[in-house]
Amino acid sequence: MKTFIFHVDPGHGWLEVDYSEIVVLGITDEISNCSYRKGGKCYLEEDCDAGIFAKAYRTKYGEMLHKEQYCDNESPIRQYSRFWH
Repeated sequence: MKTFIFHVDPGHGWLEVDYSEIVVLGITDEISNCSYRKGGKCYLEEDCDAGIFAKAYRTKYGEMLHKEQYCDNESPIRQYSRFWH
C-alpha cells in the first residue's frame, strides 16, 4: 500500500503525487488549475482534485495511505505554478 504526503497549512491542503501517476490513471483532463505543479510533482487541492485522484487510484490499485505534513504559515506550495497537462 502506497503512502502519499498530504500538505496542510492554516488555510488549505494538497495531496502530493507524481505527475506520472496522474497520467497513468488517465485523469489529467479532470485536474483543475486550483492544484499546483512543480517539476514532476503535483499538489492536488483537497476540495476536489485530491478526491478525483484518490478514487481513480483506489479503483486501479486499492487502498492508499496518507500522512499529513503541517506548515504553521502559508505553504510554499501556493507559489508553485498552477497545474498544467
